[in-house]
Amino acid sequence: MDDTLRAARLLGRAGRWDAAIRLAESVPAAEGRLVAALIAVDSYLFTGRDGVAELLDRAREAVGETPEWTLAQARYRYGVLLFGDDRDEARCRAVVDRFAELARSLPDPALRAWARFFHATSLDVLFEDHEAARAEWAEVRAGAEPFLLSYCLRHLAFYEFYGTGNRTLAWDLTWQSLTLRLACGALPEAAAQLQFLAQIRQAEGEFAQARRLAEQAAAIAGEIGISGPIRAAIDAMVGQPTV
Repeated sequence: MDDTLRAARLLGRAGRWDAAIRLAESVPAAEGRLVAALIAVDSYLFTGRDGVAELLDRAREAVGETPEWTLAQARYRYGVLLFGDDRDEARCRAVVDRFAELARSLPDPALRAWARFFHATSLDVLFEDHEAARAEWAEVRAGAEPFLLSYCLRHLAFYEFYGTGNRTLAWDLTWQSLTLRLACGALPEAAAQLQFLAQIRQAEGEFAQARRLAEQAAAIAGEIGISGPIRAAIDAMVGQPTV
């Protein structure tokens, strides 16, 4: 891969999405438009940014429906459902089924693993099929690279916190995920983990520590421009009393 595009991907992972997209688009090769679209999709759940569909269209015109593009399009369609008010069952089922298809058909094992993760997550979020989702996250976790592993651990922590009530295990899984995200340079995801750590501490009555964790999440969110539901959850934690 071109060094400039590699740098753009790293900037995107750090949450410097606008700079990353501009850098990718500065590369005259067609792959620059693909990388710009991938970064835009990555940013969507953290910002709800406009223009993602257009960037995906431009990338398809430039490189065709590559495996990375195909998975990114599926992720964007899932994100649109999360941000929107319309949870039409047929649309939700189409998203879940698309991830299942990609988990079988994508040629790259790493992309197939991500598709399996999103299949599990969409089942959990869109259909509340928590047990099936947990089983699939656990399977993906077994062979996941560090960044994907951080996502599996986060969602397994949700299962423990909301499902079994095991806050100790939820804290441990969330902390492991945070450590991996920091190691991968993933600041947006790190902010999300700090928010969830704050939520766990609040549930345990540790209000001062919860507030400190939330303030750390808010500092990252403010620096890189996180908005939408994740920012709202962070701000809600910052506003909680400390006693």
